[in-house]
Amino acid sequence: MNELQKAYNILSKKKTRDEFKTMKEIAQDLLKAYNKAINDLLIELLERAEYTDVCFYKYENGKLKDCETEDGTEFQAGDGSDDGETITGYWVGEDIGGILVINEEWSIKPEILKQAVELKTANIHDVFDYYDYEYEETEKQRPVLTFKNWYKLDHKKPFPFAIN
Repeated sequence: MNELQKAYNILSKKKTRDEFKTMKEIAQDLLKAYNKAINDLLIELLERAEYTDVCFYKYENGKLKDCETEDGTEFQAGDGSDDGETITGYWVGEDIGGILVINEEWSIKPEILKQAVELKTANIHDVFDYYDYEYEETEKQRPVLTFKNWYKLDHKKPFPFAIN
C-alpha cells in the first residue's frame, strides 16, 4: 500500500490520537518526497551542465547548515575545480517548489525545471537562456512559447544539405 492510500484510509475513518500522529507523519513523508523530487530536478539540470558538486543547506537556529536534498532550501553547485564557476540559489521563503532564485538573477518556476528535465538534453544554462527569451518577448509584447517548444525550435538541427 502506497503512502497516499494509507493517508486516505486514515482520513476516511474515525481517528484516534495515534492515528493523528500517523497522519502527520505520512503528511511529512509526502512533503519530504515532494521536496526531494523538486530538488532532484535541479540537480539533474546542474549535472547536465557539468556542475557535479551540488550541496544543499537549510537554516537552523539562524545558521546555514548542510542538509539532505529533501530539506535543502539553499544550494551551491560547482564544477569541481578550484577556479571553476559556482552557482548558488535558494527557494523564496524557504518554500521548496515555489520560486527558485539562482545567482540573484534568475527567478525560476519548478514547471520549467520539469520541462527541461523531460527533454533529456536541456541543462540549467538552457533554462537561463529561456528566461532571457521570455523577458525579451514580454518586453516586445509578443506571445511567449513554452520552454519545451522554445527549446525544440532553438536547438533545431540544420539540414545536412542546402536547398537552393
